[in-house]
Amino acid sequence: VINTLSMGIEYHGQPMSLTNALEYSNLVFTCLFAVEMILKIIAEGCLPYIKNAYNIFDGCIVVMSVVELQGH
Repeated sequence: VINTLSMGIEYHGQPMSLTNALEYSNLVFTCLFAVEMILKIIAEGCLPYIKNAYNIFDGCIVVMSVVELQGH
């Protein structure tokens, strides 16, 4: 919920301090979600992890977020 709110408060002409805070929060949330994904893969195993459609969706979002961070 906090991640969604941090994405939703972005607006045109915002102060640089808010932009920096939002970029930092995006980095923190992406790292947390990546760690969660890795821990789930370790706990469940690769095949059971990818058999769940929600995990595939969640994993795609995490991978896209990491790729987006590489663009900055």
